[in-house]
Amino acid sequence: MEHYNVGIWTTNPAQKLTVAGTIESTSGGIKFPDATVQTSASTPHGKQMFTTDGTFFVPSGVTTVWVSMAGGCGGGGGDAGECGVYCDGVPGNGAPGRVIVYW
Repeated sequence: MEHYNVGIWTTNPAQKLTVAGTIESTSGGIKFPDATVQTSASTPHGKQMFTTDGTFFVPSGVTTVWVSMAGGCGGGGGDAGECGVYCDGVPGNGAPGRVIVYW
C-alpha cells in the first residue's frame, strides 16, 4: 500500500499533512506522539538580568527556570585579549559580570 502526503491549499505537501494557513482546533487541542495534549497556548516567558547582587523571586505558576552567567572583564589599560571580549565596546573597560534568569 502506498502512502501519500496530503496538502490543504498547497500542491506540494512535504509531510503527511501540510497546511498552508492557520490550523484551528475548536475542541480537544492537539495531541502529540508522546500522548500529551496541548489545549491552550503556553504562557509567555520572561527574563531578569542582574549585574549586581539581587534576589530573584519565582513568579507564580513557574516550574522551571534557566540561568545564564557571564563573568566580567578586567578593568584597566589592558586590551580585549585579557578577557576575550570587548567590554561595553571598549577593550578592558571593566564591564560587570551578568546573571540572566529565564522562565
